[in-house]
Amino acid sequence: MNIAIPILTFSKAGGHRVLAKLASIWCKNGHNVEIILCYESESYFPLDGKIKITHLRGKSVFDNLGKIIEYIHNNYYKYDVIIANQNRTSFYLFLGCIRHMNFSKCYYYIQAYEPEFYSFGFTKGLDNFFKVYAAISYYLPLKRVVNSNVYLNYKNLQAKRVVYPGIDLELYYPKQLTFFSKRIKIGTIGRNESWKGTADVCRAMEILKSEGIEFDFYIAFVDFDTIPHYFVKPDGDSKLSNFYRDMDIVVAACKGQYGAIHYPVIETMAVGTSIVCTDYYPSSEENAYKVDGSSPRQIAEAIKRIIYNKEEAINKRVQALRDVQQFGWPVIAQKFLDYLKEDEI
Repeated sequence: MNIAIPILTFSKAGGHRVLAKLASIWCKNGHNVEIILCYESESYFPLDGKIKITHLRGKSVFDNLGKIIEYIHNNYYKYDVIIANQNRTSFYLFLGCIRHMNFSKCYYYIQAYEPEFYSFGFTKGLDNFFKVYAAISYYLPLKRVVNSNVYLNYKNLQAKRVVYPGIDLELYYPKQLTFFSKRIKIGTIGRNESWKGTADVCRAMEILKSEGIEFDFYIAFVDFDTIPHYFVKPDGDSKLSNFYRDMDIVVAACKGQYGAIHYPVIETMAVGTSIVCTDYYPSSEENAYKVDGSSPRQIAEAIKRIIYNKEEAINKRVQALRDVQQFGWPVIAQKFLDYLKEDEI
């Protein structure tokens, strides 16, 4: 198959990690993959060397917009499949194909309900525009594939097919599931956005410290002003998997779009570390310690439960490792490809 993936630019976002891995696996399996870029950039995530990278190099935002629409239009018949991955590129794909009056090869892989990323109000300016813009993108005549069951029927988003994001289970391999450090290590991913929950995790650590609980606290990527802690930057999957594996407990207190898939949750499960998290798939009472992300007290109590009942924690780790096997990249990439092939018939 000849597969095209138009994107704005490469970034460190999880959505681009998914695209990079899917494209690389498809390429290794004998398919031709082209990534079309509006803005020249280098991929943060590794790509198979056979993937064709096309930089359109427009002189301005509007020039880039015109170039990518025209490029898709001119090369329409060269591709078997064209996959958009974000609300803006979904419109570029739509406009690039509209003159052909055929959207049968046009897919929209939706990895989050993007309108909720923007605020709304009289003083919000462009946020108002992009919120509406993102919501309208779900009405375009593209074949919608979502990355979680929760998005099959979520507000104005309707879809029929699901392809989960994957992880490299050879890289995110499990440690000895019975192992705990003499001095408990607790880690979290630092993010500035309030809905990512890092501030709530920090407040939970302050509660534990005030109660005399002994532990070492680690924050990755974005630092926060909180109790004494270690700040680390585990860039790349190899370092990130080692970070998760080195922790005894990881806390992922993200808020919103519950039931979706959150990378820190599945990556922590894969390496055999205990996970305290909000309601993201595939977390359950059997494999995780589920909390209200807005309650630092609940987070603190869940951590104490792990510290004082390690047998229960080990049982949850065992179940988590079983539940995370469904996210292996070969399975994920083949499932997406099977959908594409079905639609060829």
